[in-house]
Parts: sequence; structure tokens; C-alpha cells
Amino acid sequence: MQDLDSAVERLLNRPNKLDADFIAALQSRLAHWHHGPSPHWWVDVAVVMQRESTNEIVDIVGLVPENRLTSAHLEPVANGGQVAATARVSMATLLKLNDLPSVLSLHFLSDVKPSRGLPPAGAAEPTTQAHPPRLAHTQIAAIIDYGCPFAHAVLRDSSGGTRIAAIWDQDSRPEFAATSGTVPTGFGYGRQLQKADLDRWVTAATSGASVDEDECYRLAEYPAMESSATHGCLALGVLADALAQRGVPNTVPILFVQLPRAVPMAPSRGSIERSIYDGLRYLLACAPNGAQVSVVVDYGSELGPHNGRGWFELAVEEMVASAKADRSVELWVVFASGNSYQTQRRAILFGQQPGAYVPTAQPPAALLAWDLPPDNDSPSWLEVWWPPEWSPGPIQMVSPGGISLTIEIGTAAQHGRGPLDADFAVVWCFKHWVQTSDTQLLIQLPPTSAAADVRCAAGRWTLDFGPRPEGVTGQVDVYTQWGGKNLGFPQRMWPSTLVAISSAAHVTGSGGVVSSACGQRVVVVGGHERWAPADRAAYSADGPVRTLTGATPVNWLAPSEDSPSDPGLLCHASRSGHYMRGRGTSFAAPQVAAALLAIGGLVPSRAGIAPSTHVPDNSAPRLA
Repeated sequence: MQDLDSAVERLLNRPNKLDADFIAALQSRLAHWHHGPSPHWWVDVAVVMQRESTNEIVDIVGLVPENRLTSAHLEPVANGGQVAATARVSMATLLKLNDLPSVLSLHFLSDVKPSRGLPPAGAAEPTTQAHPPRLAHTQIAAIIDYGCPFAHAVLRDSSGGTRIAAIWDQDSRPEFAATSGTVPTGFGYGRQLQKADLDRWVTAATSGASVDEDECYRLAEYPAMESSATHGCLALGVLADALAQRGVPNTVPILFVQLPRAVPMAPSRGSIERSIYDGLRYLLACAPNGAQVSVVVDYGSELGPHNGRGWFELAVEEMVASAKADRSVELWVVFASGNSYQTQRRAILFGQQPGAYVPTAQPPAALLAWDLPPDNDSPSWLEVWWPPEWSPGPIQMVSPGGISLTIEIGTAAQHGRGPLDADFAVVWCFKHWVQTSDTQLLIQLPPTSAAADVRCAAGRWTLDFGPRPEGVTGQVDVYTQWGGKNLGFPQRMWPSTLVAISSAAHVTGSGGVVSSACGQRVVVVGGHERWAPADRAAYSADGPVRTLTGATPVNWLAPSEDSPSDPGLLCHASRSGHYMRGRGTSFAAPQVAAALLAIGGLVPSRAGIAPSTHVPDNSAPRLA
């Protein structure tokens, strides 16, 4: 670990060059993925540089054959002569880029990956490129997820082929046979397969009227379909059934964007937003002018400003608006709201909430406990948001063993390492969000698992935020990750818990909608109980988020529970005729996406929806 520690320290000593989220993510990935001697590390970054320095960057990246620089995202940045490009580089190359005066900043785009230790994957990306297929259909259903059962009976068309018009696997080591597919032009990575490619495998595995789906996926060399179910299988099956129930003809094609494996393997730290954004761009590239495109997004970043003003939410708003204005394309981005309500993962400090402190002349300190469970294989994080009028003071953080640390707010990044109960490490990041003028503190702790190379103690961590400054209004918002298990992947994180230990703090499940879904031009879906439509599912994220109006972002509720005795919905597994139960808002969102195509996008405006309370009900309209 010594060489890796040295590299991290060198990066952390340049707080003004590197993006703060990038530093936190880099540290956690290096700590978590180290297994055995001398691994080789790769990271995807956005390089913001002076326009005239492009050739210099190309030369440095090109020194290592395994590096990759694509001009697919080479676009002007707001400030004059600056440009940005994406690159996949080694740690050594990253250090060289960070040393260049012409490189203005480096931004984290995806998980840092070792050259070994990941699940089996295709041999390499294809060497040929092709434009995304431009479909002729004016109605298109789409989903961004993981694992596409393209040979499943509910996904076949009248000719016996698949309804899946294209799959784009975004992974840097994509699945499917190495001789198949192309790199989508304009994106520069991953593997896309069109209906003709998929139909060849379906046909080869067909005998009479029967398709041997095991043989089909073996021929395709598609490891994701070795599983009895994936998240994408269940969600895609719900989407196909909902399209049929709403009377949408099965001639309407379905597009599938497969997320990189790193997204469902580990809790998202923000890298997922780049994958979703590129996925939406790809889907629009496949749509003809005048089309209606309804996209299901069942994953979202838990990190962000939680008020719709982050880069991703604003970029999606611009994408939806420009698609309508420039090409008459109706793009409906349908987000699952998330399953975090019961986990009580949001805290409000100094806020006007039930049971919370009401300001007086001498406000008490806000004290919050953060309980970390044992055996977490992934890092845990907690983020704190101050409104623009606040100048945050130092925070006192005490470990389960009683050792105290003072977090000084005021530098771009801090890194502390010391003997706190175990090999303790923590990353603090201070960020100023231009869009909102809010400030964020991100505290990240390593895994608590005894098997981790770098670990921290499980148990109760306490944070003392001090009193509210005299004369200052507003509230402070605290969030922690949801945790949980992604279908088809091992449980690597259990949810941590927030506990208020002073009257100036209030812990609530309200406002736990995934941050990616807080934009103003997306459709957000929660779940309700089919036998009692008035009751929102107890886990369904809901409630006011960090907006000036306090409005809830949930537009619709759809059934996510259909029996009081068995949890969830009965969904199609990865093979025809096999079923399993899927529970969560991920399986409510496809129902609304199908309804949008059937009824022409008649979505109520946010202004007409009253905010929810902590009581499990909601005034948003419901699908039966």
C-alpha cells in the first residue's frame, strides 16, 4: 500500500487542482480495492484545460498504450478558451496531468478500477465504430439499468425476434462476444449491439417454436444473463407488461442502456450521473425527429445538492428542453424515487420540523449520532449542506472509542489518518456549489469490515455542529447513504443510521428522494400498496427536498406492493416462465413510463402537487 498511499498524498496536497468529490472517491476506491501486491490502477476523469494545450495532453496520455483519451466529449467550457475532454488514465498519467499548469482541473467520472479483481467480462472493446441506430418509430420505450434478457418471451416481436432495438453496454470491459458490436460514434467507449445482432443469437438458439435461452446467452457470451435475475430483468419485464396492459403495440421498440458493472457493485458516489447522462444522449441519438421517448431510470446518485441545482439535474433539464425545441422530440425521463424513507437517512439541524429545536436567543448545539454497522465492505459517507448565509464553524467528531477530531471547514480538501480504534482514515471535502451558493461538507469513512485493507471502527460516531450563529436563519441538512443490496450483486453495505441527540436536530425519512431525481423536468415515481392505494409504500422515498418552495418532487405513485402477505410485485425473472418478487420504487417507475406513451405524457405539474408529510400518504396521482 505504500506506493498507493504516496500517490494519494501527492494528489491530496493539490486541493486547488483536483475536484473534491474526485479526491474522496479516489481515496475510497484505492483503500477498498487493494488486494495483493502492485495492482495497476485506472481512473476515468474529465480534464479541463486551456484550448491551446490539447496537443500536449494528447502526447502525455499517449505515452501509455492502455490510456485512452476521447474527443467525443470535447466541448467548450463556460470560461473563454477552456475545453474539456474525458480520459481513462493510469495513476502515473494522472499525476503528470495534475502537474501541468495548462490543466485547470480534473473531475471524477467513474470508479477507480484495478486491472484485476472485477467480475468476468468481455475481452476488450470492439475496434470499429458506428453511429447509434436511428429508428423509424415515433414511439420508443427505453430503460437504463443492468442485465437485459433480450430473448425472454415477453420481449419478442411477432416474427420471433427480440423487441430490443439496441443495447449499449457502457462498461470499459463490455460483455458480449468480442467479435460482435461496435463502439457508438460520438461516445468513444463501450459496445452497442443492434436488433440484427441479437436476433442472430435468438435464431441460432431456436428449435421449432422454442428458444433455448441458456444457449442464446452462451452464444452471446453475456455473463449478466447467467444470473436467475438481474435488476434489469425485473424492471424490463414490468415495463413490457405495462406497455401491453396500456394498449401500446408490441411494434414499439425498446432500447436498453446497460450501466457499467461498478455502478450496481458499489453504492454510487456520483459517477452514475455521467453514465445516465451519456445514456440519455445515446437514446436521443437513436430517436427520429418528432418521436416520443419514455426512459426508465431506476438508479440515481445519493450525493448532490438535493434541490435540483446540481450539474446533472441542470444538464437533463437542458437536454429535455433542447430535444423539444430543436427536434420536436418529447423526452420523458422517469426516475424511481428511491427506497430510503424507512431508513431515516436525513437529518435537519436548527429546522422548523416536528420535535426540532425552535430558535431562541441562545440556541443549543446540534448534536448528531452516526451509527455505522459492522462488516461493511464499502466506504460510508455523510454529507452536510449549509445555506448561503451560513459560514460554518468547526465540527467536533468523536469516534466510537472516544477519540476526538476537529474538522476545520475552509479548505478544498482535508485528509486525516491516525490511530482511531483501528487503521482509521477519513476524507473531508468542502465544496462551493456555484448554482446555489450552498456549501457542502462530505465526510467519508472506510469500510468497517475486518477484511478491509483500510478500515474504521463500527459503532456510534458523534458530531457536534455547535450552535446556530446569532442572527442567522435557515436550516442545515444532513444526509447519509441508503446502503442495501443491488439485485444480482453481493450485499456490500448495510445502511448507517442517524440519531438526533439534541433538541436542535431532527431525523426524518422525508426528503430522501435520490438527488438525481430532484430536477424540474423529470418524472419521479413512488410506490403505493395496490390493495390500499391511499397508502404510499412505507419505504418509498417522498417528502420535501431542499428547495425554496419545499415542494415534493414526486409526480406519480404506482403499485409496488400487490399483496399484504408477500412483499413486492411478481416480476419476470431472467428466463421465460420463471418469476420472482421485486420490491421497491424501481418497479413502480416502469408502469408510469408505459402510461406516458399510452396517454401522451399527461403529467401533472409540480405546482399542483401538495408536499407530503412523514405520514405514509401523498397527494400525487396514482396509477391503479
